Amino acid sequence: MKKVDNFTFLFLSLFLAIGLTACSKDEDNAGLQDSIIGKWQLLSVSPNEMAVDYDECEFQGYVEFESDGTYSDHRPCGVSDIGGGKWKLSGNNLEITSDILPIPIKASVEINDNTLVITQNAFYFNDEWEQVDCILRETYKRVQ
Repeated sequence: MKKVDNFTFLFLSLFLAIGLTACSKDEDNAGLQDSIIGKWQLLSVSPNEMAVDYDECEFQGYVEFESDGTYSDHRPCGVSDIGGGKWKLSGNNLEITSDILPIPIKASVEINDNTLVITQNAFYFNDEWEQVDCILRETYKRVQ
């Protein structure tokens, strides 16, 4: 009888451990989902070779992530003409799909307090017109 009790205890312990781990991942993702919701203003772009392609007005206004999985761009100088689209967050992996160009863009996010950092694989052309692969890093601050 003691073997059955030990087996039952082991089985229940394992079941609870798996169940609690699954819940904690869902809660972590829900926390990240909640923290990205809001208005974000672009502060900086790196590397410098990529930053030169950003107009000064792209650092004005904001991008807004809504709780319904949509986003909208509220920046002057034509950037807002792109409009908005949909976003999805899985862990720290962000997928953004524009309403105008429905090709998903995949990136990683880090959110600390009022700072959002979005990184993605990118490339630029150097002075010899050679393609140089890099990691594009956009840093935003929460507004309002």
